[in-house]
Amino acid sequence: MKDLQKDLRYELLLFQFQLHDNDRDLFNDEFQESLQRILKYIYQYTNILYLEFVNKDILYDYIKYHYETGFKDVTFYGAIKDVKYFLYFLKHIKKMPKIPEVDLSVNYLIDGMNQDGRTGPTE
Repeated sequence: MKDLQKDLRYELLLFQFQLHDNDRDLFNDEFQESLQRILKYIYQYTNILYLEFVNKDILYDYIKYHYETGFKDVTFYGAIKDVKYFLYFLKHIKKMPKIPEVDLSVNYLIDGMNQDGRTGPTE
């Protein structure tokens, strides 16, 4: 039963990440690969069912995850671009009313990673 729930969760997330045919033609493979990496991360490392629940902490943790794995799947700049593409996707494709406010400046991210391994502000 647990595997079925996981499969249903993945299918639900995948459905939300779908680009319509007319949108798909507008975006290159890099954009679509970025969305795939974010989808994979959300599925494997969170319990989120709906994109509306992706917040800035999840996105900072996505960058932190790649930092902790030595950027083996994607470079630092690639992880930043993934988050930018995802935010664009939420705002312009999904037209979500509330988009996470994420500071992607290099100094901000590096300072955050140097303080107890957490990206973003220490609150």
